[in-house]
Amino acid sequence: RFEFDISDFVADGENAFAITVDNFRDKDGCPHEQFNLKNYGGIYRPFYIEYRSEVYINDYQVFPGRENSLWYADINISLNKKTDANLSVDIISGLEKKSSEITFGGKSSASARIYFDNPAVWKPGEGNLSEIRLVLSQGIDVVDHADDKFGFRTVEIKGRNILVNGEKLRILGASFHEQHPAFGNSVPGWQWMSDLKLLKH
Repeated sequence: RFEFDISDFVADGENAFAITVDNFRDKDGCPHEQFNLKNYGGIYRPFYIEYRSEVYINDYQVFPGRENSLWYADINISLNKKTDANLSVDIISGLEKKSSEITFGGKSSASARIYFDNPAVWKPGEGNLSEIRLVLSQGIDVVDHADDKFGFRTVEIKGRNILVNGEKLRILGASFHEQHPAFGNSVPGWQWMSDLKLLKH
């Protein structure tokens, strides 16, 4: 996905928003002239306009892991600019809720590790996702926030085996082309789920 900053083009009052796209084949671009799949035109993915404050959460990552008998979540946060803002982190996993406060202290990035005694562990075929909420504040003002879900699990490779939470996992899959007689290459989610259920059986 991609984004453009249109701040300099937005005026007070009503604004008109227009996008021009094409799907012409080009020997020097994509899709190529010899492209073997039908290339549909138009925009077939969601797009939206987003308002952002002067300081906002540019990116964040959550890396779960295990250290002896304790689980943990490593959180890496990057902002769009250096700031003295504060970030509160709340994680709910099963019956546990843990919180942490991160101070950027004039920097644009920071990290934290939060430990858990008995979180909801994600397992293949079962799920069990944990919730994380990030709230960025400057003084008493909340300037940005983000909500997401992730799974507490470990993934490792031993020899030719993939281990998830220490247990061997057999992976079966298929390669999909978004080429549907009714939907073209804009296949809706319910159709994907239907196809995946057929694969599982």
